Amino acid sequence: MKKTAAVMSGNHLEPSHNKRKVIIDVAVIAVVVIIIGVAWWIGHRPKSEPAPSVPQYSHQDLVKEVTKKYGINDYLGAIRLIQGQKTINETETQILLASAYSTSGDHKKALEVYRRLDKEGKLGKTQLANVAVVAEQAKDYAAAIDYLKRAKDALQGSDANKDQAAVYDYQIAELEKKK
Repeated sequence: MKKTAAVMSGNHLEPSHNKRKVIIDVAVIAVVVIIIGVAWWIGHRPKSEPAPSVPQYSHQDLVKEVTKKYGINDYLGAIRLIQGQKTINETETQILLASAYSTSGDHKKALEVYRRLDKEGKLGKTQLANVAVVAEQAKDYAAAIDYLKRAKDALQGSDANKDQAAVYDYQIAELEKKK
């Protein structure tokens, strides 16, 4: 007598069992798809912005508020106010921040902000002389000379600015002595 092994297949099930098996498979797949969809939706929802920790101002109003803080010698408060603005990455706000650092006596940080703006091509020609003053106060005389030379070059082509060019030449000569 030979023994034969029974082979399991879906053929021996009744048709109602096959239907049930298909329905269960479809339900499991649907649940998995729903779970993946919900997880994706939760991960891609727009994040709510946290409430700013300082009042937000338009640029002109921010300048007024910073000036008020300067008036009561609250230089760090002015810096914190500027840093807390949503517009902190805008050029005007960065220039105001550099000015606040300089006013507070932190000329090196002010110079860092100005250099970053200059590197990004966002520093206007009219600001070069101001940056030179900050560089001198930070005792970076080479940078001060460079910014003064660039400020002088920006004056080219205008007769009205010959006097200012002479002032820059004098300042450069004085800084050369300090180097």
